[in-house]
Amino acid sequence: MLIITPAVITKEFSLVQSILKTAWNVIMNIFLIGMIKNLK
Repeated sequence: MLIITPAVITKEFSLVQSILKTAWNVIMNIFLIGMIKNLK
């Protein structure tokens, strides 16, 4: 088990959160573009 300080956890968590947010935005954009193409 690693002993991690709260500061490190916060830093890692915010990094993961930003990565997830970016990935979610990309997925939603692809999904919306796909839907728009299907409608045409």
